[in-house]
Amino acid sequence: MALQASLLSSPDQSANALYHQYLVTALAWRLINHHAAEPLQPLPSFSLDPDPQSLDRVLHQINNLVLLHTGQSLSDTQVRGLSGVLRGHRYGDIAQQYHQSEGHIKTMASELWKTLSRALGQPVRKANLRSTLQQHRLLSD
Repeated sequence: MALQASLLSSPDQSANALYHQYLVTALAWRLINHHAAEPLQPLPSFSLDPDPQSLDRVLHQINNLVLLHTGQSLSDTQVRGLSGVLRGHRYGDIAQQYHQSEGHIKTMASELWKTLSRALGQPVRKANLRSTLQQHRLLSD
């Protein structure tokens, strides 16, 4: 954490800032792998209806990343929304399944995408979630 704070405190907002973000992300990945009970492995790509164990593993990895970055675990609503998005469901379907408003799910998802964007150092949206997770080896090709 001290190294991360040191890297992020740099006033230079040029190319060094991008390099620093890369270093922070690489450090976070190493810390997660080092402290995980089992080293994190990329998950095989899954269809729109992944098997529960694969989905649980990817959700666990994303939770660890968010926990390391924010100090807080994913909420139940975030886990449900993320699970639905990874299965290819629309926000309205996710909301209906969990008896919540579509607006609530959209707001939650927007906040989650911002958190993941900061943690991974690149924009994350519903549309690019899968490819971004693959790029960061949280989900295999």
